[in-house]
Amino acid sequence: MLSPVKIFDAKGNLKEVVTKETIEERHWKFFRTNNHIFAIQGSHPEMNLALREIICGVCNTMFVTTHARTLYCGRPCADKSVKIKSKKKLEQKRKERRNAKLHKT
Repeated sequence: MLSPVKIFDAKGNLKEVVTKETIEERHWKFFRTNNHIFAIQGSHPEMNLALREIICGVCNTMFVTTHARTLYCGRPCADKSVKIKSKKKLEQKRKERRNAKLHKT
């Protein structure tokens, strides 16, 4: 997966060759300690990420996230939520139409 890395100085002279094993060891050590957050921390190393435990609004399972506005555990639950909300809106419109017809007569 990973290859050896050659490190050169400013003049182009070879300073060091980092072996494949060393790179893999560093990679997996970093990956294990940071789980799925490694990409965010790599782009913002000074940022302290707050892990939050949230209960999904659809399936009521608990999950961990770093995002402040997360409501659902994944795409399927988010899609279900959209369907539920659109059904409720449709029912509300139908109810309003029925009430409007009743008040006209």
